[in-house]
Amino acid sequence: MALGERRANGILNYLIVNGAARNQIEVVSYGEERPADRSTGDAAYQRNRRVEIVDL
Repeated sequence: MALGERRANGILNYLIVNGAARNQIEVVSYGEERPADRSTGDAAYQRNRRVEIVDL
């Protein structure tokens, strides 16, 4: 399992333990496919290590 997927599943587990309904959560990991910051360097690398939560 890739790092992004493990990170997303960690957040999923946290949400479920804290009362979120599993059937209302979808986990998608884009890995390196959709970086938030396409530049190089440590700052860009840090911005790309993220989990985004979207309320639909």
